[in-house]
This record gives sequence, structure tokens and C-alpha cells, in this order.
Amino acid sequence: MLKKALYGLKQAPRAWYNRLDGYLLSLGFERSMNEVTLYVKNVDKHTLIVSVYVDDLLIAGDKEQLVEEFKTNMKDKFEMNELGLLSYFLGMEVTQSEQGYFLCQKRFTTKLLNKFAMENCKPVSTPMVLRQKLMKEDGAPKTDGKTYRS
Repeated sequence: MLKKALYGLKQAPRAWYNRLDGYLLSLGFERSMNEVTLYVKNVDKHTLIVSVYVDDLLIAGDKEQLVEEFKTNMKDKFEMNELGLLSYFLGMEVTQSEQGYFLCQKRFTTKLLNKFAMENCKPVSTPMVLRQKLMKEDGAPKTDGKTYRS
């Protein structure tokens, strides 16, 4: 009897997610009710967060020891490569420093503009309608009829 899904089969992603989900829950993580690929574990007054995207894990925590213990547990259970500090994830460039985090989507936006041959389009500082009011009753956006730029 085959006991594991084979890489490349259409059921493999579901089997991988179920295995990882079960393991994270067994470690005491709670799955987010709003985002099934986000897991949170609270230990004393410290928090460990794991975000899953296909076969990549984004790990964040406010105590380095918790992060290191989690990585050790994962390496014991799964074949895993550590890629270091986050610098790019899901189209976001991340720069980390003592002052905080800087998020940028310049590379993603440039690629998108090139894909649709819009690299020479007229830039707008805020590419959306400002002061737009959404009405619950009809679901249609209501504005004062003017478009604003900041």
C-alpha cells in the first residue's frame, strides 16, 4: 500500500498541507480562523507565527529561542533548507534594520507594468479614488463625482 503522496500528483499539495497542518497543531499552534495558512503559538508572553505558502514557511517570533526550537523541530520531522532572513516574499521586498521593516513592491509592480506593456504610462501618486464612501445597502461605491489626487 502506498503510504505517501508522490511529488507531482495532483493530490500531493493537499497531502502535504494536511501533514504539515497536523504537525503544527501537534506542536501547540492554533490555525487562524480567517487565514488557514497562518498559525500562531503563544508560549508564556511570547508569540511564534508561521505562515505557509505552498512549500515555503515564513517564521516570525518575538523570542529567538522559540524560533530556533521550532526550526530544529521542523528539521527533525521534514527535509528543510533554511534561507535566512526574509528579503522577498509574495511580491514584497523586505528590508530589515534596527529601525524597523521596510516593505516595497517596486520589482512586482515593474514586472506587472512590463507584462501589460504599460511601463510608459502616466504615474499617479495615489492610484485610487480618494474619500470614496462605500454604502452597505446597495454595495455600489458612492462618491461626490470627483476624482482626487494627493
